Amino acid sequence: MDKTFLKKILFLAFSLAFCSLVYSQDIPASTEDNSSSTEANEAKAENSVEDKNSQTTENDKEKAIETAPKINTSDFGFYFGPELLLSETTVNSTQISNLGVSTNIGLEYEFKPIKYFSFLPSLDVSIFHYDFIGTDSNGRAYISEIENRTALSVAILLDIPVMARFDINSWVISLGGGIALFMRGAFLEPGVDPNELNSLGLSAKESVKLVNSYFWKKGRFFYPSLAFKFEHIFKSGWKAGLKFKALIPIYNVWDSTNTNFADSHIFQISVILHPAKN
Repeated sequence: MDKTFLKKILFLAFSLAFCSLVYSQDIPASTEDNSSSTEANEAKAENSVEDKNSQTTENDKEKAIETAPKINTSDFGFYFGPELLLSETTVNSTQISNLGVSTNIGLEYEFKPIKYFSFLPSLDVSIFHYDFIGTDSNGRAYISEIENRTALSVAILLDIPVMARFDINSWVISLGGGIALFMRGAFLEPGVDPNELNSLGLSAKESVKLVNSYFWKKGRFFYPSLAFKFEHIFKSGWKAGLKFKALIPIYNVWDSTNTNFADSHIFQISVILHPAKN
């Protein structure tokens, strides 16, 4: 009887020890599971916060873009700068080369029907001094020196070029060409006696009439044009830059009174400004 009781005691002790050992091994695993679950929950919470912050930042950017003032530049602009007019002529078998220098002041308008092209009509005014060589319609007008000038010419240039336009960040580069009309009208120079005779016996008053007639014959007002300009758009909305223009006197091809194709070429270098639009 005592041996049976002792066996029961030993069996019970062994069972308790075995259960304790198994239970002690299960606790770390459960702790690790709980720990990994907690870390996963914390990571999800952090990702959720980051997503919310990112979405808030993007919304703020969109609102800032919507509320930020837009930069608007007027399509109307004005320009000014030097204008050069070459004069190559022959007087009594002597070649005379003069360079007329004036200041051109003008307006332009940018019409942009499609993305990369624009129409750029412009109108400007300049003044030159002329004299007339010859005594009839076979003579010719030319840019004269101050001491020989007879006619004061007011020139209006109407140009309608087609321009290829490239927008590069805040810069705009345009180049192209078109057809221009160089319309001139001559008046007697201030301080010149209308009855004063030149070396060919032609009065100053008659010279002015012949100069005007010369301007409008044989298409001498017709000029193909080439233009290039680059401009910068400021945050204020103003746009400023430089414009280069060359005008080619194509009428020299058929004008028999002039044998030098370089005659009457025109070059302009202008500062151009477009104001901001409210």
